[in-house]
Amino acid sequence: MSSSSETIEMIEVMRKRIEVMEAFAAGKPCEWRLLGDNDGWERVNNPSWDWMHCEYRIKPNPEDYLKLHNASGLKVGDRVRVTRKAESHELGWRNGWVCTMDNMVGKVGVISIDDGVHGFRLRFSGDESSIPLGYPAFVLEKVEALECWVNVYHPWDMTAHPSEEEAIDSSSPSCVRKAVRMREVIDE
Repeated sequence: MSSSSETIEMIEVMRKRIEVMEAFAAGKPCEWRLLGDNDGWERVNNPSWDWMHCEYRIKPNPEDYLKLHNASGLKVGDRVRVTRKAESHELGWRNGWVCTMDNMVGKVGVISIDDGVHGFRLRFSGDESSIPLGYPAFVLEKVEALECWVNVYHPWDMTAHPSEEEAIDSSSPSCVRKAVRMREVIDE
């Protein structure tokens, strides 16, 4: 016997399926792919509606993604964290997610190019030689600069290499300012 949560989940799946079939009947472009196939979607022409082996969706509109992209408030030079993987062409994003992007989830990069419907191209520390890949706005989270400070000198850490002036006076304004910023990040 099914639990109430399983029943609710099944009803939601049916609603989504009905939404796709009604969109197709109304002449909207729809797409399909084999379950588990992440290579891409194909246009539905004569659907068999084989939900056991295929998945279907209403074709995302790149203009919808562009609205989301522009509303994100992100810009070139911003530091951003990649929060999750995206599905290729998700929500109309005109780009594909590749396996090398998986390694960047959770990491902070800098937006180097605003590529519109293709997303934001990011540069990551230590990866200056490769071509920056385009990430969709909906997987990016702006990070304040102070979160990115890592190796700064502060008065209680003598393993760092302070300038001669800071070594003489460990309470110098620049030393204290850096220490306070570091402490703010640690306390979060």
